[in-house]
Amino acid sequence: MYTGRYSFIEILEFKNLDQFIIPEIQRDYVWQITDVSDLLDYIADGFITAESDVPYLGFIYAYNDKDYVHKYFLVDGQQRMTTIYLLLLASYRKMKKKIPEYLSYSKNPKIDYKVRQATHDFLTYFIHHDIVSSEQGECAIENQVWYHSEYSNDPTIKNMICNYEYMASWLDQFSLEDIPKFTKYVEDTVDISYFDIDDGRQGEDLYIYMNSRGRQLEANETLKASFLSLVGTCEERVKWGRIWENWQKNIVLRLRFDALSDY
Repeated sequence: MYTGRYSFIEILEFKNLDQFIIPEIQRDYVWQITDVSDLLDYIADGFITAESDVPYLGFIYAYNDKDYVHKYFLVDGQQRMTTIYLLLLASYRKMKKKIPEYLSYSKNPKIDYKVRQATHDFLTYFIHHDIVSSEQGECAIENQVWYHSEYSNDPTIKNMICNYEYMASWLDQFSLEDIPKFTKYVEDTVDISYFDIDDGRQGEDLYIYMNSRGRQLEANETLKASFLSLVGTCEERVKWGRIWENWQKNIVLRLRFDALSDY
């Protein structure tokens, strides 16, 4: 897969991409409702106001192992990618439409987890079975016939269920006519920059302008890409990628606090 900037549907429909794999060394899906709410509100604001600056979710980093053709192992970006993936599943179910092929591959999730076998099994069942609605909130999924009790011990699954249920409720703010428009907006307009770890070792020119539409990268993302391309092992890249993301998140939170304190 080529380094560049893509819409969500472009990146998942890339001809040489069968799946994004969350490898065993990665942490769990840990985003909470507050994280999901911030992301959804950011996307919805662009959809509602029709601003010229499209929602941009930053970088994801992955590599292709020659022993696993067309499977890309996600080093950084699993929280955002998983959240958008779950949002689209919720959107299609709200529309009562079949899950599109670009969200699955050979009956497997297009974004697949290898952290635990249970996580993979849950996602596979989840994308191929209808969710029988109920008034029980989170328990609506836990009461499905395909749900196994062992899933309750998996933190990734627990967060997926909680966030999916929240997103399904969050979508109720849109009319039945607007949900298809919002879904298409997420698919076609929300932008993500993909950075190929192997490409990074071949030269900086491939990622200084990771924008197939002609827009230059943010300076901090360019520095991050440059830095991670110099780190030796995959484990070290994961470690330092997390440190960078935590630092960047703290900066963003501080800026938000400063902006609020002005009032």
